[in-house]
Amino acid sequence: MSKKEVQDKSGVPNATLCLVILVSALIYSVLYGFTRHPLSRESTLSWIGYDYPTSLILWCLLTSTAYFLNLLRLYRCSGCKGKVGLFALYASVFAAPPVVFINDWGWEQTAHLVATAVFVLLNSIALIGYFVYHRKRHWIYLVTAVILAAVMIVCVVVHAAFFKNGLTELIPIWTGLILLYIVNFTNLYPAQMKNTPLQPFEKNSDKTSFYLALFLGVFGAHDFYLKYYSSGLAHFLMTYIGVMVCICRFIGIGNINDIQGERAWLFITCGVAILGGSLAWAFIDAFSLRKSNMNR
Repeated sequence: MSKKEVQDKSGVPNATLCLVILVSALIYSVLYGFTRHPLSRESTLSWIGYDYPTSLILWCLLTSTAYFLNLLRLYRCSGCKGKVGLFALYASVFAAPPVVFINDWGWEQTAHLVATAVFVLLNSIALIGYFVYHRKRHWIYLVTAVILAAVMIVCVVVHAAFFKNGLTELIPIWTGLILLYIVNFTNLYPAQMKNTPLQPFEKNSDKTSFYLALFLGVFGAHDFYLKYYSSGLAHFLMTYIGVMVCICRFIGIGNINDIQGERAWLFITCGVAILGGSLAWAFIDAFSLRKSNMNR
């Protein structure tokens, strides 16, 4: 099988694409959330987004894509057919745009809050629904569903009734992203069904390609070595763009416009998230090449 980022016959999203976006979204969400003190009222996602709308749009795009692709992969790989969870999964796509395109001030505030609540609720139902559907496989599935539901409820209640801040918004999001990584890309949950590899390579790989992926993978060196030129170019461009965004503060438009403080932090946040995804991609390839070499 050649190294192509495609879906198999059952429509399972490519594992590498899912993991790269998941890692990028998690890194960006953490750094975005710490633009300001996470326990302050001004640190809520919408408040930061009101001052920096482009950054909020990027956050929503990364987060919603990471949730959708990884939840879809989870449902397809495990054979989960829960109708409520599947409905919530597909409906969440339509709930995401109003979160960032409806203002959080004036008469629109209610619509914004409703859209945000619906977006979080739908993704939570889809994720919890997966664990409930497979509760008979092992006791850990039902326990995870209960804990995840409790985390969501506590954060929502604290945020709405007592202490509105960025941390109570972000904890459920971080929890969901981390849990998606665990169930999709580790063997910590028993009786899981996996039907697509992380990144298949042809048998012409060798130890050299493994070391290239391990140490120079962020530049696509192993892809060029194995003559996967399109993947190598894409990987190199991803790293290149990440570096350029990180140093924008000191060169070009960043220097001319004297970008400082929170604006500079958000530029770096975006760049680090891109580089994090590129690094995850390189490690995936290195792991796959090592496994391929061991099986030869």
